[in-house]
Amino acid sequence: DQALQRVRVNMLFKDRRFHAHTVRLIEGEARASRKAWTQSMDANDAARSGVIALHTQVAEHQTEITDLRAADRRF
Repeated sequence: DQALQRVRVNMLFKDRRFHAHTVRLIEGEARASRKAWTQSMDANDAARSGVIALHTQVAEHQTEITDLRAADRRF
């Protein structure tokens, strides 16, 4: 039983380096994922701002068109 425990402990010590490497890989993937998510949210915010600006511009143009039509009817 002790011999089996020694073998298991030795295997854990040998595998420790590989486990540490796996941890670094997973942490790197997590960082990359967070960065990609942040960039995606920034792009989404920029697109939303652009759409709002276009809606505002369309509303202004519609008002201008309405005003021009009203002025045209007067003449």
